[in-house]
Amino acid sequence: MKKTLLLLPILIFTFYVKAQNVGVGTTTPTTTLDVKGGIRNQPLYLTGSGTAIIIPDNQSNINLTGNFSGQFSATINNPEDGQRLVIDNISNQTGALIGGPDIRGGLNEYIFSDGEWKVVNTNSWGLNGNFNTNSTTQFIGTTDKTDIVFKRFNNEKMRIGEAGIEIANEILPNGVAGAAGQLLQSNGNGTMSWGNQCNYKYFRQFLNSTTWIVPANITTFLVEIWGGGGGGSRIIPPITTSTSGFASGGGGGSYAKALFTSTPGTTITITVGTGGLGGTGAVSPLPALDGLSSTVSSTSQSITVSGGKAASVTSNGIGGLTYSTTDLITFIFERGKDGQHVKTVYSQSSATNFLSEDFFGRGGDAGNSIGSGGDGGYFKRNITTMASGVSIRGSDGQNYGGGGGGGYVPAGSGANGTIIIYY
Repeated sequence: MKKTLLLLPILIFTFYVKAQNVGVGTTTPTTTLDVKGGIRNQPLYLTGSGTAIIIPDNQSNINLTGNFSGQFSATINNPEDGQRLVIDNISNQTGALIGGPDIRGGLNEYIFSDGEWKVVNTNSWGLNGNFNTNSTTQFIGTTDKTDIVFKRFNNEKMRIGEAGIEIANEILPNGVAGAAGQLLQSNGNGTMSWGNQCNYKYFRQFLNSTTWIVPANITTFLVEIWGGGGGGSRIIPPITTSTSGFASGGGGGSYAKALFTSTPGTTITITVGTGGLGGTGAVSPLPALDGLSSTVSSTSQSITVSGGKAASVTSNGIGGLTYSTTDLITFIFERGKDGQHVKTVYSQSSATNFLSEDFFGRGGDAGNSIGSGGDGGYFKRNITTMASGVSIRGSDGQNYGGGGGGGYVPAGSGANGTIIIYY
């Protein structure tokens, strides 16, 4: 009975030794240890805290949990060459073996060789992130000319090749898709967003005073504004002397560009300055008039630019010089140009006849509007007999805010200002 009991464990667990090879589940072991079937290496569960932990000797499978206060160090005393170690790190931190490699999140496999711990899966890239990498030797990429392909649900989404980067779908900075025609741009603070090639896709021009309602979704708009041009002066007929007056050009209106902030639905008041009339009237002479100022105003912001001054029979018109603003930070201003003086050329047609030719002053250009002033007129006469010859009246201002040209009768009137809003 005793012999039967002693033999029973040997019968239950089949274990063979053959020529120094050990077999488990096999009668013909071909290596030092030959196992037919699975091998279970039960983990040792450790809970960490602080910044250090000790792994007991002769352990090869560690399940590491816990809340470390920072990156931790792990110590294993008396390791032997050839010893293998698996650490499944599901704690809240990464760490490192003392005198050895890093312990990343997730599964880590090591072998002790030549007196130090070494990572078995050296060339792998961790699914839970990587720690203390060397970007010179450790990277995602290739060392040949093969393209790098990124897929999702087995569909290619991005390819990095010799020709460049190919993207199958949209780029979504901060999760936002762009609209047709927009560009990806830096915001200057480390983020990117979609933007228009121009901040303002639409514009409205106003030739007369009115109001404008800020459209939906518009929070800023840009304004260009010109004041009216001054009228040109005329000489006073009938011409009885050679000093019957100076026909000079009126001054150009001033100009500004300004950035407004706004709330959709706000009413914007538009005031367009009219140009001043040129001097006129043969029997009852009327002087030229100044150009009027233009204004754009909201409930909290405004800008006003002055019109050009009228010319008189003794002087040219001065360009618009002034502006005023309310609660505006970003704007520029350019004054209007002065009207030109009359120029007289004298000549002699005979021993006793002398002629004069008056080239009346051109109107001043408005600010930021080259060529907007009206042309001056022309008058020719015999200053010996005071007989009149050819005469040409001055022309009106040619473009927004241009001053009127000086002339015979009548002189040119200044052009009206205008306002353009970009939004």
